[in-house]
Amino acid sequence: MDTKRAIAWAREHADDFDADASQVYLVGCSAGGHLAASAALTPNQPRFQPGFEDAKTDIAGVISIYGYLGARTDDPASSPVALAHHEAPPMLLIQGANDSMLPPGARGGWADSLRSASRSPVVYAELPNTQHAFDYLASVRARATADAAEAFLAWVRSREQPAGTMEHPIDPHHP
Repeated sequence: MDTKRAIAWAREHADDFDADASQVYLVGCSAGGHLAASAALTPNQPRFQPGFEDAKTDIAGVISIYGYLGARTDDPASSPVALAHHEAPPMLLIQGANDSMLPPGARGGWADSLRSASRSPVVYAELPNTQHAFDYLASVRARATADAAEAFLAWVRSREQPAGTMEHPIDPHHP
């Protein structure tokens, strides 16, 4: 709910900062990646925004860096992957191949599940020989991740077209 409140606030106050309210993006690492993906996949859903049900909480894209995207509880809604849907925003998932904080084999499977549900692109990058929190200190991997995030956001923005003018449907297997 806090993440969705932040989205609502950013959209509501965009004009105060000369920002475009339609260009809200979420980026999170580890648990923040889980929060970002969960909020991105539940836009404008009253169940997930009690007390501010009418607030606009959709976003333009999300980046999850070594985020856990599985269920946190027995409730399927605690899993971003279980929340995936046709109208999900574009996503970039960056994971470490040696991340011992995440279940083995789940990382690529999460991307596949999101791709199969969404018509928007889901880009997956797995960094070899990389552990959880690899960007905690400045490194080549941290710089490459920052560059990839910047390139992804620029790419998503370059694809934006006014509603109803999309020439071709998005193919989730060919971003």
